Amino acid sequence: MRDISLKIIAAAVLVAAGCSDHSGPDTTDDAPPPTSQSVNVQDNQFVAATVRVASGGTVRWTWRGGSPHNVTFADGPTSATQSNGTFERSFETAGTHRYHCTVHGQSMSGTVTVVAPTQAASSVSTGSP
Repeated sequence: MRDISLKIIAAAVLVAAGCSDHSGPDTTDDAPPPTSQSVNVQDNQFVAATVRVASGGTVRWTWRGGSPHNVTFADGPTSATQSNGTFERSFETAGTHRYHCTVHGQSMSGTVTVVAPTQAASSVSTGSP
């Protein structure tokens, strides 16, 4: 009986895999980056801590919950320590910009990856990351 059950489960997995519309490698990084992104600041974490935007794009952090946090960058404007509200920053320089909350240290951190227009165009046209 156990052998039959395993065969039925294996067949069901194969059928489900065959019905998938996923036919190749994940190409989500090939899409042009958005011009804006949102990050929630809540429960001692950044939700969507890692985001990707086009050069000139904006990221908006929105506080949810009652604990005080901040968004601190080594290379530019930072937010006030607050328990509600929003903070917005635009990014012109391509590269990876790391941020963290000074109240909670590196355990509460994230990154903003800024993609230059030429990087975004070549990524889409050549299919390379």
